[in-house]
Amino acid sequence: RDAEHVSRWTWVSYKGKGGRILRVVTLYRPCGSKDGSTTCFSQQVRYFSKQRREGDPRQLMMDDLKKDLDRWHSQGNLLIVMGDFNIAFHHNQRNSIEKALEERDIINPITERYGRAHAPNTHSQGSHPIDAIFC
Repeated sequence: RDAEHVSRWTWVSYKGKGGRILRVVTLYRPCGSKDGSTTCFSQQVRYFSKQRREGDPRQLMMDDLKKDLDRWHSQGNLLIVMGDFNIAFHHNQRNSIEKALEERDIINPITERYGRAHAPNTHSQGSHPIDAIFC
């Protein structure tokens, strides 16, 4: 799991032929709702405040995840990153998460294959996907 042990992401690695490592990362990025003290977002705000790390937990998560991805990539791992990102993957622009993953040569095969305009929404009330698998 993540270095903070907050379970923002977890991973499993598989060793293949020639010692090649495939690392599969699953994550949950909280939505920005500050309603209620029991939301994942509020819990992470309290946790990081106690750790003397200020800022939006969603951005802190991406900052920490990028460090792990860079480390694993430098070790030669093949990476699959999937999860509930709670951010719209719009058909007309890439968001900060997509940009961060693409900078590490990790792409969304659904949008690559079918185009961004045809990616299905992943929430019953949504109009854009908020969940994705990148590899």
